[in-house]
Amino acid sequence: MVDPPSTPPTDLRALIIYDIYQWKTVEKSYDNYSNLCDSLRIENISFGDFEYWFNRYSKEYYYSVKNGRSLPLLDISACVFSDFIKGKSAENSFNQISEALGESIVKKEDFERWRNSFSNGNRRLSDEKRPLEFCDLSLDAVGQIVESLDFRTQSIFRKVSRGLRDLVDQRKPSISYMSVSFERNQLVISSHENQVIYTNSTWRARWAGRKNVRIVRRYDEECAGDDDYWKRAFDDVALVFRNPKLHFDRLCINFDPIFDESDVFRIPKHTLKSLLDSLKSKISVRTLQIEMRNDDDLMTILPYLKPRKIDNLILNDASISYSPPFSFERIVQLDQWKNAISVICRPIIPNNFIHFFYHFTHFIISIQSISIQELLDLRDSLSKSPIFESCTITAQNRPDYENVIEILQLKSVFKRNFHFYPIANSKNILEFEWSGDSCFKITRK
Repeated sequence: MVDPPSTPPTDLRALIIYDIYQWKTVEKSYDNYSNLCDSLRIENISFGDFEYWFNRYSKEYYYSVKNGRSLPLLDISACVFSDFIKGKSAENSFNQISEALGESIVKKEDFERWRNSFSNGNRRLSDEKRPLEFCDLSLDAVGQIVESLDFRTQSIFRKVSRGLRDLVDQRKPSISYMSVSFERNQLVISSHENQVIYTNSTWRARWAGRKNVRIVRRYDEECAGDDDYWKRAFDDVALVFRNPKLHFDRLCINFDPIFDESDVFRIPKHTLKSLLDSLKSKISVRTLQIEMRNDDDLMTILPYLKPRKIDNLILNDASISYSPPFSFERIVQLDQWKNAISVICRPIIPNNFIHFFYHFTHFIISIQSISIQELLDLRDSLSKSPIFESCTITAQNRPDYENVIEILQLKSVFKRNFHFYPIANSKNILEFEWSGDSCFKITRK
């Protein structure tokens, strides 16, 4: 005679009784037991030994039912796992195991603990009480943990198992703010209070004392090339960008002023563009802020954002010294530009381009020069706009102050440097506020 397995991973008595309840023959029950052992990668007993215990537990189960006696305390883990690997639903599994073994033995919380444990990748059975482990948590609990992790930790977390990878990919990212900074020998990615520095530098002193900073170097310190750090960075960023539920309140892209078009800078930038090209859907962003050296920097990111989700564009000039006006010809043709609500444009825009800003509710711009005719067009367009609220314009060259007031038919108010223009067929006005020789603000009131 042999003893049934008395240690994890299975309780033979409970499994056989459950099979008997389901009217399985000894052969089918042994097949079920063998499949379970295969899944757990443990050695099963011989068919002869199994048949002995099957017959013994059959009699035990028969007389318990006949005489109205309760079954001995049983470990349900093997029964739960057997149903799990067959793909049986949790509801059906619980109901059938409860009917087979008795409601006094099968507790709902115990069943859910084992079911969640198996769903999370656990492949260990035990009939002993044990401390609660991570794999015992419900999917909702694990999901809440996932949502609290920063993007880098999520990237590591999803590599643990296929189930966790699917869970991470299906959850809405907790990130609502991200900053991606292209710097010499490193990429700095920030999300809320956390910062990850991807670098090929071995000099730690430069980051000493910084809180919530994680430093990530190359995949392979011995074999990887000097530029491998940005490959790792974009692998992590891809996890965030490819989630269809992603929405940024603010996305910042920063190009270092010394960022030139040599390979050390050009390749990471093109890698970002390739990542964005590979996305199945555009990214939802409310506010895009970019430190740009030229229009190509903006074209790297703007076309890949959802057009009707952008409220604000903040375009900062990252040039080290004075630069000629940026080319906006490609930018103003984009739906993302046409559907944005407000823009702050620090780079100098070309002459004769001011009319591409008339559709904004708010805009702040700098321009080389503005003519009387452009001022007239500006006044008339803003007067007719149903959404315009305010704009600030800095023009390096503009017509004489007195001529502007006269030709635009502005009326004075008892307030220094303020004039207004009555909007036809309306109680509203355009208020002009002059600040020095080059700057003025227009507000609809």
